[in-house]
Amino acid sequence: MVEKLSGADWMNISSTRVKENVFQYRFMKDATPVYVAWYEWFNGLSPSKIVTLDVSAIRTAQAMVTEVVPKFQTGKEADTVPFEEAFISYTVPVVNGRVNINLGKKPVCIEEY
Repeated sequence: MVEKLSGADWMNISSTRVKENVFQYRFMKDATPVYVAWYEWFNGLSPSKIVTLDVSAIRTAQAMVTEVVPKFQTGKEADTVPFEEAFISYTVPVVNGRVNINLGKKPVCIEEY
């Protein structure tokens, strides 16, 4: 997440409580939006939740979703792959300024693709 938000305009952040236990922030980085979303799954809730998020500042037909926590069980695996391969990323369609994603235990960054 540090790499994704490095150089963001910290004076221009908006936040949204999407629904119960789902949170989203919009950062602007080089005039491009970067959204960060997470689901507070602890306290006995299910470990994931399908949500629709407003990403109306994204101007592309697809958005890149990247988990902000590496995909390793322990830190020992971090030396075995290049940095850019350490995080799970995938694309989702942007439809009417919204994306549908399954938020799990790891926060995600959502950006233009």
